[in-house]
Amino acid sequence: MDVDRICVLFQNSLDPELQKDAEQELDTIFKIIDFAPSILKVVTNDQVQHATRQAAAIYFKNMITNYWEEKETRTPDEQLPFAIHENDKIFIRSVIVEAISRTPKLLRTQLSTAFQSICKCDFPGKWPELADQVLAKLNSHAADEFSAGLVVLYQLCKCYSYKKADECSARNEVLKVALPLLYNRACHLASDQLENIVDMRKLILKIFHSVTQYFYPLDTISNESCQQWFVLCQNVLEQEVPALVDAYEDDDDKEASVWWKIKKWASRIMHRLFERPSYP
Repeated sequence: MDVDRICVLFQNSLDPELQKDAEQELDTIFKIIDFAPSILKVVTNDQVQHATRQAAAIYFKNMITNYWEEKETRTPDEQLPFAIHENDKIFIRSVIVEAISRTPKLLRTQLSTAFQSICKCDFPGKWPELADQVLAKLNSHAADEFSAGLVVLYQLCKCYSYKKADECSARNEVLKVALPLLYNRACHLASDQLENIVDMRKLILKIFHSVTQYFYPLDTISNESCQQWFVLCQNVLEQEVPALVDAYEDDDDKEASVWWKIKKWASRIMHRLFERPSYP
């Protein structure tokens, strides 16, 4: 598959005069083997214009959402619905976590949605190595890699939001290692009020909230650990908001700031722990 040609097609899709022809050609070739991996290569290429990468990321997300899962025919005579080729799936599974760590935030949002679609279908059965991929990112001291690890772990946890307790064993095995790492990192970063650091701390709390939202995994989080997370949330609530936030003229802007959002997630966790007497 000609990656350069695909890049040009996404670039042309942003030009009103060339958009129709570009979209028609994309619709013609999207079923060809190696097409989806080639789109991902465009998304992760930092030499390509951001708008082109964004267009490719949206297309990739939609393609994964619609065509990753193999669908059955309703009648014997019905043509088998298109699904992404298994060779392409193997490649994408092997690189998407790394791709998320190499892309800026706007592109990362699209890739993380695609990641969740893949995770729902393939983890752990076809993707047992995902656990090690996630934990490797969470063990990294590089901010971008650690942040990517948080993103993929959060999406993985969301895949289990509505599952029964006895269906969460694969996720819980990851959390047994991941949660102590996240707690220690959150404590280490607790005094840092830089926006990107607070955003990571917020995501750590969102992960813990996702894990404990509907039931408490007693085999994953001990009583002592629960108390530590509770104190962590209490400290977040007590931490002063930077003066620059108070300088915002619009109250909505203040509430939308990451410094207030992290307090929102801390209060949600504490409310949940108080609400359910079955919690430690």
